[in-house]
Amino acid sequence: MNLEQTENLATTVKAAREGDLAAFESLLRFFEGRVFGYVLRIVGNREDAEDITQDIFIKVYKKFGSYDEEQSFKTWLFAIATHAAYDFLRKKRVKPELLIISDPDRSFETADTTDTYIQIETGHDIRAALATLRPAYQSVLTLFYMEGLSVEEVARALGAPIGTVKTHLARARSAIKDVLQGPVEPGNFSNENLYEN
Repeated sequence: MNLEQTENLATTVKAAREGDLAAFESLLRFFEGRVFGYVLRIVGNREDAEDITQDIFIKVYKKFGSYDEEQSFKTWLFAIATHAAYDFLRKKRVKPELLIISDPDRSFETADTTDTYIQIETGHDIRAALATLRPAYQSVLTLFYMEGLSVEEVARALGAPIGTVKTHLARARSAIKDVLQGPVEPGNFSNENLYEN
């Protein structure tokens, strides 16, 4: 069964929600690697990411009754993944940054998908650059570009306002671009707060 097709995904989600274990296993196989990669980018440790991913799918199985079929399953799944990863960071006393940013000097009405980092041939450079960003910026970039969620879906998954997601996308793209193009020039500290300390 090809879950890439929306109709097949919807049918599989409905069957899993109604208790079909084989359908749930299909969802697990299809999304497990994507969720694991997403969580790994946030927590930075493979073993922790494996444990968290397992916990996420246990939560999904237990919470299927609360899933609203009008909502995107992928958005719902990544919201659970985001909360689980951030809960883990909180328990470790690693605080993800606040998601509220105000920048009156820029307009972020649309997300630009033509930035340099998308066009880079090797995923390794992008993964290494992502690792230098704070977890919330990693989350926004991963959900938007790698998981293909819309800005609105990213906002729902992260529990953040749409404007904040747009701001995070723009600032994270700028930071990624700086990392991929080399160090920030001396005296230019405009993006220094975007990177991990």
